[in-house]
Amino acid sequence: MKRFYKLTPKSRRVLYPLLIVGLLDFLGFWFHTGASAFPLGGRVREGHYVVRDHGRDHELTSTQFWLSYIHGASCAVLIFGYVGAFLYFRQTGDLKRVTSDS
Repeated sequence: MKRFYKLTPKSRRVLYPLLIVGLLDFLGFWFHTGASAFPLGGRVREGHYVVRDHGRDHELTSTQFWLSYIHGASCAVLIFGYVGAFLYFRQTGDLKRVTSDS
């Protein structure tokens, strides 16, 4: 398998756990409801919690709605955190692009 980046042990200790937690969070989010109340997907209509997903409305309980919102927000935080860590390690030299002659 061709490698695109060379990671130092320091960057591995941060990026790999973030990646694993992010993937598990995403899978849990996907299997939880299949729809997201975060950021614009949900609304309360006449006392019912409704989430729109792929053109269809899904009615959720209040607990499901807020758990879906929190889960979506945590996915967003993890994605931005991973990108931020990736860019930080690129800047500090702990993550280097592998060239074809290496």
